[in-house]
Amino acid sequence: MKLNSAKIQVDLTDALERHRVAGASIAILHEGALAMAAAGYANISTGVGLTTDTMMHIGSITKVLNATLVMQLVDEGLLDLEVPVSQYLPDFRVKDPSATEEITVKMLINHTSGIDGDTTIDHGHDEETVEKAVARMSTYSQIFPPGADCSYSNAATVVAGHLAARVTGVSWYELIKNRIFKPLNMRCSVVLPEDALLARASMGHFLDWQTNRHIRSSHAFLPLGFAPAGHTAMMSPSDLVIFAQMHLSNGLGPDGSPMLSAESARLMRETTTPGIGRMPYGVGLGWMTYGNGVVGHGGGGPGVVGRLYASPRHQFAIAILTNSDNGDSLIEDFAAPYLQEVCGFEIPHSSASDVLPNATIDNANYVGCFEDSWMSYTIAEKSDGLVLSTRTKIAIYDVISTEPTDSAVMLPVGDDQFVVKPTDQQRNANREAFPQAGDVLITFRNKDSLGRPQHLASGSRLYRRAGEQL
Repeated sequence: MKLNSAKIQVDLTDALERHRVAGASIAILHEGALAMAAAGYANISTGVGLTTDTMMHIGSITKVLNATLVMQLVDEGLLDLEVPVSQYLPDFRVKDPSATEEITVKMLINHTSGIDGDTTIDHGHDEETVEKAVARMSTYSQIFPPGADCSYSNAATVVAGHLAARVTGVSWYELIKNRIFKPLNMRCSVVLPEDALLARASMGHFLDWQTNRHIRSSHAFLPLGFAPAGHTAMMSPSDLVIFAQMHLSNGLGPDGSPMLSAESARLMRETTTPGIGRMPYGVGLGWMTYGNGVVGHGGGGPGVVGRLYASPRHQFAIAILTNSDNGDSLIEDFAAPYLQEVCGFEIPHSSASDVLPNATIDNANYVGCFEDSWMSYTIAEKSDGLVLSTRTKIAIYDVISTEPTDSAVMLPVGDDQFVVKPTDQQRNANREAFPQAGDVLITFRNKDSLGRPQHLASGSRLYRRAGEQL
């Protein structure tokens, strides 16, 4: 494939208008050739335009950088993936003492630790340090016993970042800057929020579905204590594919020197567990594994959505960052043709289209409340079947409501799976969990001796039946 920056620019400008996105920036790398484009606004309120070197929030894509840092320390013999975290951090605690002893370094970066810490309230600037955030985890419960399942955990990633800082004696921010940004000459990348003031930086926006107008987020960053999970990192898409290129080269930097051993780079891309929550893709170390040699990660934040795909087999990487909470549709529309042409890969979706309906179910098995630290799903039985209501516990975005929602009908499709068409109120209450359009597939699993599922799976997360003891 021959990259054409002019055509990409035209296509991106068209996609921006079609998908009603405030701003988007893209970088594509294929066999050493780089193409870039940017369109729209960096900040609707100020009218500043978006350029290819504008730094944008990357959200949870940070987890790949964080895992890379951990694997560098594995290469140096400072960490061992199979060793319990408590051996390196004697003061590390979660609520369950046995889980404290069983959680390994590997579990922190492949989402199998079971730590229930999807998000956090803002404890105030003086309290929001990585070290203090980890100390607060002594009150965090388990979604499941360590290693028993797989569910997205921001808290576990924070512990991994803190662990790297403790074994090196250097802050997480300095480790990312000195071990990743500087060796790769990533000049448009920051992890310290104040560093974003040194260059052009983007703000997030929320689309008002009624007026089709964008509203700038009032949050420049999420609570800083969760920085290793993705709360502070900003960069240009071109810097993001420069980082990906190191992985395409199995750990080699631009001058050919190893930044990561080839063994560790390959290990990061190997599937450690075949699925995460309800999503149809696997989990490596930091990377999500999509198939046909393609790995990647998505990222979100206050009014931002982004995604990175990479394939060493095809020497290809694409990074698309948007500063609109509805940016997913643009990302998929734009990335899909390139992934198909170069990698023979189709973006996976969680779908019930291949599941046969099954009307003979015991509704009572599913009734109850399933929750984690951020969301609760309440299943109730009515005369015509099961219904689902939700409540978001922490309003980390401007558009999130913490009030209980109305109920949506659950349609059984067999194998403990249900299709839910979220109500307008549910879609508005939490846009990350419920998209603007389309149905949501949820699954129940891990049954007890009475046949009652102990977990509800939605998206990449599991929610534990309330009141149950592990």
